[in-house]
This record gives sequence, structure tokens and C-alpha cells, in this order.
Amino acid sequence: MGVEFNWRSDGATIAHATSLPPWRSRRVQRRLLAVVLAALAVAGTIYWRAQRGLAAARADIERVIAGEVLALQTGRNDLLVAALDSTYAPWVRYHEENWLREAAWYAARAAARPHVVGLRLGPGRAEVAVALSDGEHEWRATWFFERSGDAWRHAPPPPEFWGEGVEFATDHLSLTAQGPDREPAARLAPELESLYAELAATYAPAPAVRGDPSEDGDRAWLRPPGRITLRSFPYGGSGWSSDYFPSPQLALEMWTAQERADELARGARLALSRAVLLQALGRTRPDAGDWWLLEALSLWHAQAWRPEWGAAVQRTIASGSFGCLLDVQAYGTEPTLFWEGDRAPLERSAVQPLAYTLGEYLGTSYSAEQLGALVRAIRTEGSSWSALQSVLHVSRDSLEAGWAAFLQSHYGG
Repeated sequence: MGVEFNWRSDGATIAHATSLPPWRSRRVQRRLLAVVLAALAVAGTIYWRAQRGLAAARADIERVIAGEVLALQTGRNDLLVAALDSTYAPWVRYHEENWLREAAWYAARAAARPHVVGLRLGPGRAEVAVALSDGEHEWRATWFFERSGDAWRHAPPPPEFWGEGVEFATDHLSLTAQGPDREPAARLAPELESLYAELAATYAPAPAVRGDPSEDGDRAWLRPPGRITLRSFPYGGSGWSSDYFPSPQLALEMWTAQERADELARGARLALSRAVLLQALGRTRPDAGDWWLLEALSLWHAQAWRPEWGAAVQRTIASGSFGCLLDVQAYGTEPTLFWEGDRAPLERSAVQPLAYTLGEYLGTSYSAEQLGALVRAIRTEGSSWSALQSVLHVSRDSLEAGWAAFLQSHYGG
């Protein structure tokens, strides 16, 4: 039996005080406040450091971009290559091969200056929205950079940019594209099928050839002609591959989506033209001394002319050196080009302007039947010069004379 005490004051009952929960005690509240303030301080420090790191990365990348653009505008190929991520050899190779085209685009905008308009920073990698402006016009592109040691280097788009390849098939060929190339490739496939029909009517596939595979890897064991496969490859392809051609997404020019689609179409047409000529020739690649003629016809049929080539052609007309194209030798699957008797490698871009004009001269001077017979004769007679003599009845001197007159008439300025 317990005893209960009720206190009264002037007749009123005094209420008992209830105890406060622990979280409402002043001591605990002070501790909680200290913890919250400490967390905010840590978060603030982390944010400040992140912003400081972001600002530093942005400043470093802006310097790299400014140097790249200046190198392109002023024709300093060595400075551009130094800004590229050299761990991706095909990426560097692409820009070496396309230096003249990219430099011409920026030289035409010599007063424009770049600036960063957006930056997404990841571990050792950055996705950068770049704008180029001359005060009246602005061009935009997305570039990717990777950290290499203590410096940022311009890198190709990462794997997630490309995604899976999608195949677009027609009756005689298939075209595979990735990333942003997929949509224009879908529209391009019917056009390529039409071009194939035109080319195949002139350059019929050679019959299948069988032999000893150990004798000659280029000719000994050729399968019957089948479907032609074309692929827009993220790192580009070899100069005579019927499988790959470079994606326009690699280009440094700040092209619009339509301009990149046009470049995709140009690359696909050229790859298709080469593939059809190889099928007609019955080889996996041209012989060393036949490259210049087959490349000339391929460029012409693909309508692969570039506006910036005009100046290069005019220089060779002025110097009288255009005939050197006929001495180009090509070796390997890339291929690697050389002047006959010279050991120094030669870039394709240095001879393609002339090669196009030679293809244009042949294509406008001779009938489709004669051009088809010319390629068949290369297959049976063993060389371009023998075929030119037997089919078109031209020697080197007469070919150069006719071509020179054509150059002067069409490109002499």
C-alpha cells in the first residue's frame, strides 16, 4: 500500500512536472547542432574544392582548346598533334590524314575565337561543349578530353557515345553505323543501292578465282563476289577497305548535323566505289602501281571533290608537277603511299586532289564501256599502263598531255 502526497497552494493542487525527452534537452540539442554545423562545413569544403577543381580543369581545357584552334588556323600541324591523346593511335592518324581539310575550315574562320560553354567532369575525363565565334557567327561542337599525366588531351568520343551498331541492308549491300551516324545512314542506304547499280553496270564483278593460298594473299583465294559491307567506323578505316570508312563524328570542324550527314554520305560513296572496283579487278587490294588509277576512278564516281582542293590543284598546275601522281606506289592494306624510288611515306590527302581531277578527266573523256574495259584489262594484262595502252590507246605522254589541257581548262583559274 503506497502513500500519495498531493501538494496544495492556497487550496489549488500543484501539478507534477513531466520529464523532457532526451532529444529536447539543451545539451543534446547543442550536440546535434554542432554535428549539423560540422556536416555543413565538410559539405561546404567538399563543394568548394569541387568547384575549385572544376574551375581549374575548365581553365586548363580552355587553354588546350585555344591552342588547338590557333594551330588549325595558322597551319601548325605539330601543335595540333601535340594536343591530341596519343594513346588512341587511329585517332591521331585520322587527324594527320585529314589535316588539310580541318585546317582549311579553321583558316577560313581565322578571326573566330573558342570558348567553353559547358563542362561535365568525370574521373580523368571531360565532356566539353565548345563554341567558336567571330562576333557575327557562332559554331558549336562537343569535344572530349582525357587527363594524361598533368595535362588534358583531346580524345575521341568514348564508347558510350557510339552505342551498338545498327545495320541497314539493301539488295546488294549493308551499311552499319553507330551513334549519331545511325539516322543519316538509314536515309543514305537507298542512295547507295542506286549508286551500286550504276557502278556494277560499268564494272561487272570478276569471276571467282581459286588457287594456292600460300602463293599470294591478295589474289590466290578469292571468294565469289557477294554483298558489299560498309561501316562507319569510329576510328576510320584503311584507304582501300570495303568494310570501313571514318565516321564524320571524329572531325574537328564544328559542322552542323546536315554537314556531318553529307560527310557520311561522301565517305560511304567512296568506300562503295572502291569496293566495286576491287570486285571488278578480282583482288583484295590494288597492286602497288595501280593505286593511282583506281583511286582516281573511285574519287570521281563517288563525287568526292572538296572545295579546299582547288588551291592545291592550281599550285600543281603552276609548277607543272601534276604528273607526279602517276609515280605513286601503294603498299599494304592501309595503304602506305610512296613516290616511286622514294622511301618517305606520302599522305593520301596530298595526292587525292590530283587523283580526283584525273578521274574526272577520264570519266568525261571516255565512255562507261571503255572504263569498264580498262579495269578488266588491268586484271588480265597485269598493269594499269598496259591496260591504258590496249584499251584507250594512250601512252604516259599522251595521258599527261590530255590531262594537262583538261586541268588548264577546268582549274587554271
